[in-house]
Formats: sequence, C-alpha cells, structure tokens
Amino acid sequence: MAKHLPLRAVRAKPRFTATSEAFELVGVVNGKNITLYLDHAADNSPVKDATLELELGGAKVAVQPHGEGEFEVTLAAELQPGEISVTAPWSQAL
Repeated sequence: MAKHLPLRAVRAKPRFTATSEAFELVGVVNGKNITLYLDHAADNSPVKDATLELELGGAKVAVQPHGEGEFEVTLAAELQPGEISVTAPWSQAL
C-alpha cells in the first residue's frame, strides 16, 4: 500500500511574466524586493550581458544586475494589492 506524505499549503509569491517568441521575463515580488529573470524562450538559458529597465505604474525603478539573466529591484514601499502596469525594456551587448 502506498504511503502519502502530508500536504502543506504554501503561499506563492506574487509574480508577473512577459513573453515573446525569443525571450521570457519573470518577476517575483517579495515585499519591497523584486527579482527578475530574463531568459531565451527556446531553451530557458539566461540572457547574457543584458541591461534591463523597469517601470511600475509608469514610474521608473532602479534595476541592478545580479548574475547572468538575473536582476534585483528594491522598492521604497511594498506594492499595493491589485493590478499595476509593468514595462520592462531591455538590451543586450553585442
């Protein structure tokens, strides 16, 4: 007879995504911090030498690189519940 482990409810952190045929961006919100992951859609490999900008609700926020395809944002205050527009232009060194 199969034994089952007890399940535990886990609350996922809020996140947002943006995708195109070539790239995927995922943002994970954790209080006043946002971690951003930029990767190639075809193989999930990080986008190397990328520069990323971020606008939340029309306001630009500072983005710091934190490894290949990974970026960090520290907000002045936590985001309020509800919907917010997110714009994330980026470029890659050639």
